[in-house]
Amino acid sequence: MPDVRTWTAETPELYGLTVRLHRADGTVADSSHHRTGFRDVEIIGRDLLVNGERVFIRGVNRHDFHPLTGRTVSYDDMRADLVLLKRFGFNAIRTAHYPNDPALYDLADELGFYVVDEADIESHDHAHEIADDPRYLGAFVDRVARMVLRDKNHPSVIIWSLGNESDYGANHDAAAGWVRRHDPTRPVQYEGAAKRGWADPDLASDIACPMYAPLQECLAHAMSGTQTKPLIQCEYSHAMGNSNGTLADHWEAIEATPGLQGGFIWEFWDHGILQRVNDGRPAGRGGAGLYDNGVAAPGHRWAYGGDFGETDHDGAFIADGVVFPDRTPKPVMFEHREIAAPLRIECFRHEGVVLGNHQHFRGLDWLSGEWQLALADGGTRTAPAELPDLRPGETAAVPLPFELPEDGGEAWLTLRVTTARDEPWAPRGTVVCLPQVRLRHAPPTRHAPVTHRAVEVDEDGLLVHPLLTAGPTLSLWRAPTDNDELGGMAARWRDWGLDALTRKVVAVRRDPGRVAVVSDHLGPGGTVRHEQVFTAVEGGLLVEECAELPEALDDVARVGSVFETAAGLNLLEWFGQGPWESYPDRGAGAPVGHHSLPVDELFTPYLRPQESGGRHGVRRFTLSAPDATGLAVRLDRPRQVCVTRHRAADLASAAHPDELVSRAGCVVHIDAAHRGLGTASCGPDTFASYLVAAGVHRWSWTLRVL
Repeated sequence: MPDVRTWTAETPELYGLTVRLHRADGTVADSSHHRTGFRDVEIIGRDLLVNGERVFIRGVNRHDFHPLTGRTVSYDDMRADLVLLKRFGFNAIRTAHYPNDPALYDLADELGFYVVDEADIESHDHAHEIADDPRYLGAFVDRVARMVLRDKNHPSVIIWSLGNESDYGANHDAAAGWVRRHDPTRPVQYEGAAKRGWADPDLASDIACPMYAPLQECLAHAMSGTQTKPLIQCEYSHAMGNSNGTLADHWEAIEATPGLQGGFIWEFWDHGILQRVNDGRPAGRGGAGLYDNGVAAPGHRWAYGGDFGETDHDGAFIADGVVFPDRTPKPVMFEHREIAAPLRIECFRHEGVVLGNHQHFRGLDWLSGEWQLALADGGTRTAPAELPDLRPGETAAVPLPFELPEDGGEAWLTLRVTTARDEPWAPRGTVVCLPQVRLRHAPPTRHAPVTHRAVEVDEDGLLVHPLLTAGPTLSLWRAPTDNDELGGMAARWRDWGLDALTRKVVAVRRDPGRVAVVSDHLGPGGTVRHEQVFTAVEGGLLVEECAELPEALDDVARVGSVFETAAGLNLLEWFGQGPWESYPDRGAGAPVGHHSLPVDELFTPYLRPQESGGRHGVRRFTLSAPDATGLAVRLDRPRQVCVTRHRAADLASAAHPDELVSRAGCVVHIDAAHRGLGTASCGPDTFASYLVAAGVHRWSWTLRVL
């Protein structure tokens, strides 16, 4: 067809197609109506090409799931899934681990998703027995063939998958042979074959599609000179609990490395069934409306393995999605949205702000923008943004929209990018991404000591302050995340006694306007020396801290201070990354700016309570009551801060959020260093650069009354 409008995930152009069956006399015996698209998919060298373009696969594994009806899902459920994924930058789905309802493929065609269509072949424990067993040959080929015959006319389907975790044998080769003969227009993949050799051309996988391969191994393969196939992980970045650390690091490497083209996050859903607490029964369809924003209504909870009395189960291992059971996005969704941003700020230089179009097929005409300038002193400015006419891959410098004030401290420029018109998956004005660039660094902070104001500590050397119910003490432990537990870190921390250190005061020295406290924190893993110096300064109190960890404590959860406030401080306002939860290895989706949230909304209700609610890169914050009284904290440099109603021990002892009892005051953590999250529940741990090492850690902060 001349001048055909091709189908891609960015531009899902569809044509109406009517098929008529005529009788011998020319009358119509039957007819059917379809929507179809025109696109090519091929592999050349180590690149997967769609319509001749190398595309990044920003995918997710999706199971059919609903918290009220289990595996029974409706058309509206499926559409809601895909609309949400589209809004957060995903462009691909792996139908883990079975062909989906035909309606899903129609939706993928319409909304724009690349689909890895996966056959219902999965055998796990018996995999090695049946992959070569001729008695199963017919079943293997039949299941793959029926999938191909049913779905082959969908432009969204770009790859056939031979199944999941079924070892590899002659039955797979037979199925792959049938597919390649019947449909040579699409590649075939199968992880069980690919793991035998990522570059082996004789295996039944045209794509190297490993599961949870460490990034270093992927990079080494891409740079080895032996790579023969695209490397697209079929599962990576396991999303169990507070997870998905290093996702941005992975994508920085993927986008910079030929041969790497993306992957499919495991997975979309937390599989929590809404359960009545009083009788332990599923709520069923009667539970409609009994949940909101990821939280089950009182008297209900999200049930996982073991909650129905079963003894053989995997616990919370099925709570491993990027959304809660009610489809509320977890914080990682905002991380992914920014990683997948179609429009980005490349840099700031003398001629202006350099913007780049990171799409494969589309211009910027579907987007609109607004500039937002945030100054550390609280000043903000906004201005409309005129986006340049950029084709995919192009960059251009645009003038700085504001004259940068001479004062105001640290300055950040954010481009708020939204849809310029209604899209099938989003109304006009939906946020697409929030790229930003720092225009000016923070100036050094100076403190003027005062000697006429006393600093008070109690007999244990703990700070006494009218707004604190517990003075700042050393904290080295966090409520273990699922990654911490399954990765073995939590057990090691317990062996070291980090959750129950004994504090022993060594010395207290009092001077006018100044108190120095030295304490040892003892546990089976060794002794940590902690020094605090409290100095009265103009307008408040300067707290200088130092902790020295012995070599044996070479990978702790955090090093920092924890204190508790008086009741009534219900609003947190901060300058730093936000407004969503963020951590050192998962912070790309949290822009720096001025943010404000009620304290009760800072906590993230993961299905199994664990460390959550942290905000990375915080420069300063206030905790205030409705009458604007409260406290203010300014940090020596951007730090990890967590403010919730729960102590770490509260979280660690609960199996479900409904078991938690909120404290009247706030539990505040200020961390000099905080361990990354990683994905060790099923996959690699965080990188070495995000670990908290032994040695000396120093941090300081000022405390004042509002």
